[in-house]
Amino acid sequence: MLEMIDEPVRVAHDCGFLPFEKTTNREGLAVDIFRAAAALTGINVKFAPFPSSRDSSYWPWQMGALMHTSGVGELKPKGLQYTSQHTADASHQEASMPEINTRFLFTLALEIQVSSLGDTPYGRRRMFHFDGGSFDGPKLKGKVLPGGGGWSLIRRDDVMEVDARLILETNDNHQIYAAWKGLRHGPKEVMDRLYQGEIVDPGAYYFRTTPYFETSSEKYSWMNRICSIASGSLSANARTLDVFQVL
Repeated sequence: MLEMIDEPVRVAHDCGFLPFEKTTNREGLAVDIFRAAAALTGINVKFAPFPSSRDSSYWPWQMGALMHTSGVGELKPKGLQYTSQHTADASHQEASMPEINTRFLFTLALEIQVSSLGDTPYGRRRMFHFDGGSFDGPKLKGKVLPGGGGWSLIRRDDVMEVDARLILETNDNHQIYAAWKGLRHGPKEVMDRLYQGEIVDPGAYYFRTTPYFETSSEKYSWMNRICSIASGSLSANARTLDVFQVL
């Protein structure tokens, strides 16, 4: 059985192929375009040389248009050396990333003191010190040891970068180093209220961090091997992070 693939120009455009005038290997490009068209329509193809005119403006389409649909066949026509990855790209064009699942790890509440360095060449720089705090979750809970801290930078585009380091101590006396970077931003009127110390609904602004953990504890060694994400909220003298393990 022979099939004719219609509208090769539309297929070429939809799959992101280069125009013919921008390639020196028109025969190979034609083959790839028809191969992509066949993949999109679910046809198994075997290219057959077309023995008529080899006019440079027409012959590639003649050759590519006739396809055997019985059996898988050989997909590299003899004599063509075109090695583009367009076919693979076309077959995955509509693929999407699988849903990423998470599991609640703990809520971290931090007691914090902030010192401002004012406007620097990079933005508004602030340093902060953790006086303590606590964390509570289904697999571990405990306290934040005093002495941790970090810094933040409110950039010229009003996005705040944050970088923090601290030590968690579990209720069964295991210590875990935690570090994260993150971003916080939102509408100007919302952020102005935050900087004035008002309590604002966390859903009104974006505050996300990416905590990582390090420990010598055998019991909690699994934390050395996970990624996590956290959603933050804040009040006048406290910061809270809801931390989730990425599965």
